[in-house]
Amino acid sequence: MAIAFARARYLSRSTGGSAVRSASYNAREAITDERTGERFSFAHRDAPEHHAVLLPEGAGERLSESAVLWNLAEGAERRRDAQVAREIVLALPTDRGLTHDDRVALAESFAREHFVARGLAVQLDVHAPHVGDGGEGRVVAGPDGSPDGPPEGERLNHHAHLLITTRRVEGDRLAARKARDLDPAVRTLGGRAAVTDGARWGELWRAHQDAYFVVHGLDIRVDAIALVPGPHVGPVRMRVPGSGAVVRAEAAARENAALARDPEAVLQALTRGNASFTERELDRFLARHIHDDAEHLDVRARVLGHEGVLALHDPETGRAVGRYTTREVRAQERAALADGAAVAAGRHEALSVTAREVGLMGRTLRADQRAAFDRAVGQGGLVILEGRAGTGKSHTLGAVRAAHEAAGYEVVGLAPTNTVAQDMAADGFGHGAGQGASPGVGSRPGRAATVHSELFRLKNGRASWGARTLVVIDEAAMLDARVTGELLAEARRSGAKVLLAGDDRQLSSIERGGLFTELKAVHGAPALVCPLKSGPP
Repeated sequence: MAIAFARARYLSRSTGGSAVRSASYNAREAITDERTGERFSFAHRDAPEHHAVLLPEGAGERLSESAVLWNLAEGAERRRDAQVAREIVLALPTDRGLTHDDRVALAESFAREHFVARGLAVQLDVHAPHVGDGGEGRVVAGPDGSPDGPPEGERLNHHAHLLITTRRVEGDRLAARKARDLDPAVRTLGGRAAVTDGARWGELWRAHQDAYFVVHGLDIRVDAIALVPGPHVGPVRMRVPGSGAVVRAEAAARENAALARDPEAVLQALTRGNASFTERELDRFLARHIHDDAEHLDVRARVLGHEGVLALHDPETGRAVGRYTTREVRAQERAALADGAAVAAGRHEALSVTAREVGLMGRTLRADQRAAFDRAVGQGGLVILEGRAGTGKSHTLGAVRAAHEAAGYEVVGLAPTNTVAQDMAADGFGHGAGQGASPGVGSRPGRAATVHSELFRLKNGRASWGARTLVVIDEAAMLDARVTGELLAEARRSGAKVLLAGDDRQLSSIERGGLFTELKAVHGAPALVCPLKSGPP
């Protein structure tokens, strides 16, 4: 089944981590660590179902060999406590209808989206289930004793190892500096440094899988997560009856079983990540917590018969489509679409010729980029721009930003994640006028931030938008419906102009989403396309 499991960690010398050893283990290749002289070989393990080294554009061909890449990674680090690589383990789906090629495509596209596209190299290895006594799926220890793969109990735990460089690739070598801009957020918790967004990889993996299933017409979705998260218990040898971890896990299981008998709690779980659900998805969720057939059917009937449940129908034929939503979800989406219409009708005039010229100064735009630019600097308060990675979306947004700054707008750049927000800041958002131009009369310095931090500032009076504010939201398709609705409501109240940029064919929203697609259908969206040959960005 498709699940949202993803485990992320850094390999650090201070804890015995070795990029060469992990690369050897994942690929089942014999590799010698040139720094220490140690030779690692895991030939006694089953070979991976798929092995590849994914390199960014412009990388030297020799780095496609694991031994070369990871000896470079080790050689680039001098400190005893250096972090030599990052690793993410993904649970791969085994649903009926999915093939080995599907699993490889899912893992590879995830790696390219989040790491290779940002200049890092990734060694990708897909492993089949580890088979133990009696044919049961089990977790075995990795090269340093850590668990290899998803949690124990998944009988068919196909999984992928993504071993990722901490430095960008520059030709046939690694950069002199680490890619710190891609590091996860670190905060001080209880006097100790802690990575605070580790759980996000599981959420991103869930969204990535669901987007793949939709694009390929597969009637599969990642299982809804439990209402009460269960703690990590650890390997079998540590599961001592009565231990604290086991007691906490048993308590979480009892609480989930109780909530699974509450129709409102079940509906909340099913619509947390998607706007609608099928009877099959409901059955799978209930089966995880209710094992009595009669009780299962009783709870199922109470969920589908709940007063808040709406059966969805084809708008043309009127026939039921086998999907359900809730009145709360429908009301939330309708309110957001109404706010979107109000923002679109806002009184924002087309920018002057002078401001447009400032935006284009020093930039060459393709025909599709120029069409998107003209739409963004034209009349109206809501602009939607569709653009996949590699189409020059950032280049186009930079021109739009500079033109609005020259016209006296405060430009606020927002993103769902801190990484994308940092990219926007590097592209000039929050730095005032770009390309050497001066801001227009009355303009205010803008800023780049995450969507959630900006909403927090607005709600607490620490920031304000007005009729001369342009809010640019990159990767807007990643936003869930609730947050998109909050942004549009703020724009309606303040009179701000909004530009939503993203691509709903790639990574969808982590929580309940789909509004980007709905807004695009209602208001239209110029699309950026990948250039067929070299040329302007």
